[in-house]
Amino acid sequence: MYQRDFPRSDETGVIVIADAAFLPRLDQPLPDAIRIVRTIAIDGPPPAPAAMLESALVWIGITHAPSDAWTHALRTEIADRPATAFVVEAVGAAALDWAWDALGDSRCTILADPTALDRSLALQAASSGLAAAAFDSGGETHANELARLRDEVGRIAHALANLTDAAADRMAGDGAGPTGASADGSGLAGNGNGSVADPARGYGYQPALDSFSGQRRAGVTSLDIRKMIRMRRLRDKHFPSDLFGDPAWDMLLDLMVARIDRLPVSVSSLCIASAVPATTALRWIKTMTEAGLFERRSDPSDGRRVFIALSDETAQAMHAYFADMLAIGSLLPA
Repeated sequence: MYQRDFPRSDETGVIVIADAAFLPRLDQPLPDAIRIVRTIAIDGPPPAPAAMLESALVWIGITHAPSDAWTHALRTEIADRPATAFVVEAVGAAALDWAWDALGDSRCTILADPTALDRSLALQAASSGLAAAAFDSGGETHANELARLRDEVGRIAHALANLTDAAADRMAGDGAGPTGASADGSGLAGNGNGSVADPARGYGYQPALDSFSGQRRAGVTSLDIRKMIRMRRLRDKHFPSDLFGDPAWDMLLDLMVARIDRLPVSVSSLCIASAVPATTALRWIKTMTEAGLFERRSDPSDGRRVFIALSDETAQAMHAYFADMLAIGSLLPA
């Protein structure tokens, strides 16, 4: 632990809580209005709560998962200090998973392997009173970007809800109940021979069971969706990757594969699947979780770990979407 000069009246003092491997990053330039006033080593035992924090801004830097004692101490500090802004910088997948598992449901800002500029902008935004702020290197404020992000997530949620409603209407028209069971109790919706058909559209597909809900779903397989994901990545070989940036859809596809195959998905894995910088992906994940499209699910074998999954409503909408794709004859690249 070491002490630096206290900030002037026009500066914001920041307390750094970091592990030893993170400390070299403190030598990188910081905004002029921010001064490090204290550094606490996260490798040792946490100090007494009353002695830990006296600053309006705390910067937590980690390269590995801290001890359970530190995890509890940090969660307590964040909950007990509503006027303090917390910026968490996670370096590496293990640190990112810990940050999301332990602090993802809190009000702190989480950065994943940020550039020096991204870090400076995030700290500057937090010091200006935007406690949950994060900036991109393009210089746009988090508030503006988050507003657009929430609008986009709202549009996605509305579209998925419409898909679910349309699928329910078709099932009702075929004599199926809300879970895909037929009115005659046979458990098959549609034409009675084990397939679902829509005479108005002239198509049919074989129903299957959703592995989580047990509801009837379209005959799309995880292999089909994996092919769609590979086709999306092929575009990056021939065009600039940011030309087709659509992290929400990439994450929906990845989580749909995981749901069908009953696989857990960590936040670091989902960030990779999004095909955008991890800090950008985290904002999408948090916003889509708040919108009810994603869910945080605890690992039954380790309550400290948290996985990301589709909500049942989102999965139902995805099944409806794939059913409509099958309706026109094939699963085209999404």
